[in-house]
Amino acid sequence: MTLAHHIACCVAGSLLVPAAVLAQSQDDRNSITVTAPRHGGSPGDMTDTVAHSVKVDVSDLDLTTAAGLAAAQTRFGAAARKSCDWLDAHYPVVDSTSGCVKDAVDRAMASARAVAGQ
Repeated sequence: MTLAHHIACCVAGSLLVPAAVLAQSQDDRNSITVTAPRHGGSPGDMTDTVAHSVKVDVSDLDLTTAAGLAAAQTRFGAAARKSCDWLDAHYPVVDSTSGCVKDAVDRAMASARAVAGQ
C-alpha cells in the first residue's frame, strides 16, 4: 500500500464521522471548517476519497441572523472554491467540478445553523 493510498484511506474513514462533528467542536464556536471531498477511481474499482479543508473564522458574525448567515455563506464559498481548486490541481478527475463548491458550502452552512441552534 502506497503512502498516498494509506492517507486516502485514513481521510475516507474520517469522512464517515458526521459532518457536524467534523466541522464544529463544542469547544470551538468561532470557526467552521469547510471540507471538500474528492472521490477517485472508476466504476467497479475501489474508490479512494481525499479531502481538503479550510478553517473559516465566523467569530465576528451573529449566526442567528439572516445577515450573519449570508456573510458566513460568502466566506464558506470562498473557502470551498479554494479547497476545490486545490483538489483539482492535486487530484484531477474527469468530472471535477460537479458540485464540489456547492456540496462543501451546503455542509458548512448546516454546521453554522447547528451552531446557531437553528
